[in-house]
Amino acid sequence: MTERPKAIRPVSQRATHANVMIYGMPGVGKSPLAGTSPKALVLECGPGETNSIKAAGLEVDVWEITHRQDLEEVHEYMRHEGSAYYDWLWLDSISMLEGRMMGEPMEDVVARNSHRNRLVPDKAEYLKVQNTLDEFTRWFTALPCHFGMTAHVMIGQAEEMTEDGEKTYHETYMPAIQGGQGKLAQKICGYFDIVGHMEKVRVKDTVIQR
Repeated sequence: MTERPKAIRPVSQRATHANVMIYGMPGVGKSPLAGTSPKALVLECGPGETNSIKAAGLEVDVWEITHRQDLEEVHEYMRHEGSAYYDWLWLDSISMLEGRMMGEPMEDVVARNSHRNRLVPDKAEYLKVQNTLDEFTRWFTALPCHFGMTAHVMIGQAEEMTEDGEKTYHETYMPAIQGGQGKLAQKICGYFDIVGHMEKVRVKDTVIQR
């Protein structure tokens, strides 16, 4: 009889790192929430994205992300010594990162074809950016540390049928990640253990809670 493959092990031996996705309107408090994480490194993917963390007086380290190479460096660092120093890695936010990731392929396109407008990407450029977001989300959720991601919210409308056969509509909320008419957002959410929509609610007309 052959031996049992060494790759088989009890599920209890799996790492217990959490992967968390928080999405909501700008200003709702996603970044300050990330800043409350102990021993956190925040990847700033938009201009001033972490200003609210500083304003809240929270002590975290920040790494500005402007190019794909930055993400590769973060991944390599956190795979090794970084995960021993930081308990949490936050990407803030994927919605802003999407815009920055589009800059690189458009620079290449315009360099090859001067008739192309760098502000008007085609399907191929969108697909490249979407695959990049998907790839790095998979990489980061597999790191030996807790990983969090923020996103803006995309509000839509869903149709339902009542028992009487009448159509009704209700608002839907998804992370603002372009691709496949919401399919990429759903796929990326699937990499996370916890996905939460963050909003402000008023309690007794005086206190606002998140």
